[in-house]
Order: sequence, then structure tokens, then C-alpha cells
Amino acid sequence: MASSCIVLMAGRKRSHAMKILVIDDHALIREALHSLFRELKGDAEVLGASNCAQAMRLVEGDANFGLVLLDLGLPDRDGL
Repeated sequence: MASSCIVLMAGRKRSHAMKILVIDDHALIREALHSLFRELKGDAEVLGASNCAQAMRLVEGDANFGLVLLDLGLPDRDGL
């Protein structure tokens, strides 16, 4: 079964490294996206979360993400 995903991008330009948050319960997906973004944009800071609770803790600590990839089928909560 393919994962559903929502992509949210901030509309402002940045002069520093983009922060990216990947939220997916499958470690392989998180690791693949982390590698892809690091290869495409070497200075990107890529953070990962395996569930909504973990993602919320990351966002509460610093909500300044330029891109969020969200799996809609998370085990602890609906991705929306």
C-alpha cells in the first residue's frame, strides 16, 4: 500500500539552510527522504518523526520549517 502524503512549503525566501521535517512511521521512507534532500540540497537540515506526538514536540521546539512531508496514515493519529 502506498503512503499518502501532504507537502507544505513556506512561501518566504531564506538565506540560510532550509529546515525540513519528514513525518512517516516507516523508517525506510524517512531515511530515503533524508538522503534525497541532503543530496539535492546539501545544506538542508532534515529532521524526522515517526508519529504525530514526536512531530509535535519537534514543531513546538522550533516551528521554523520550510518544508513538511506528512504521511496521512500514521499509527497514533490521522495525518491531518
